[in-house]
Amino acid sequence: MTYKEISSFLQSNADEQYKNFNQKITPTKLKMYGVRIPVIRKFAKQIASSFNQNSIEREIDNFLAINKNDSFEEVLISGFVIAYSKVHAKKQIELFKDFIPLVCDWAVCDCVCSTFKITKNDEKLWWDFLMSFKKIAKTEFEKRVLVVMVFNHFLREEYLTEIFSIFNEVDTTEYYTMMAVAWGVATSFAKFREQTFLFLKNNLLDDKTFNKAIQKILESRTTAKEDKNILKAMKR
Repeated sequence: MTYKEISSFLQSNADEQYKNFNQKITPTKLKMYGVRIPVIRKFAKQIASSFNQNSIEREIDNFLAINKNDSFEEVLISGFVIAYSKVHAKKQIELFKDFIPLVCDWAVCDCVCSTFKITKNDEKLWWDFLMSFKKIAKTEFEKRVLVVMVFNHFLREEYLTEIFSIFNEVDTTEYYTMMAVAWGVATSFAKFREQTFLFLKNNLLDDKTFNKAIQKILESRTTAKEDKNILKAMKR
C-alpha cells in the first residue's frame, strides 16, 4: 500500500453531495473528500487483513507512517486500521495512544472508538490504559475519547462505580466532552436503570450536562413513561 493508492481510493469514492452534508454535521479543519463511512471501513478492513501475521507489527507501523492523515478520511482510515488489525493488545493500545492526538472531531472519535473489539483476555490491559489516560486527558477530544471508550466497552456492573466517577470528574466545559458524558449517562440508564437513577440523584455534574443527560434519556424510546415523568421533574 502506498500513499498514492490511498489518495486514489479517496478520489475515486468521493461524493460531493455527501461531502456537503457531512461538512455541516462534522466540524473539522481537515480536508474532506466525502467518502461514506461504510466504504472507508471496507477499505480499512482490506488493509488490515492484508498484513502478514508474522510481521504484522512492522507492517502496520509502515502503513501508518505512509498515511499522511491530511484529510478527515485519512484519519478515519488510520483509526480503523488500528482497530481492525489483529495485533497484540499491548501493541494496539500503543498505536491507539499515538492516534488519539489526531482526533479533532466527534465523528472520528465515535466511529473509531466503537470499532475496537476488546476481548475478555485483553480487558484488563485496556482498562488500565484508560485509567492511566484519564489522568492526562486534557483536550476536548481526549476527554471525549476517554468517555466514549469506557461506556462503549466497559458498561458493565463491575465497572459502573468507576464509570460514574469519570462522568463526575471529567471537565465538561467544552461542548463535545459535555455531549459525550450526557450520552454516556443516557446509555447507562438504558442498561442499568436503578444504578443510574441513584447516580442522577447524587452526582457532581454541572447543570448543563445534567439536563442534557436527562434530555437524552427522555428522547429514548426505551424509557418508560413513568420514568419520564420522574426525570422531567428532576431537571435543574
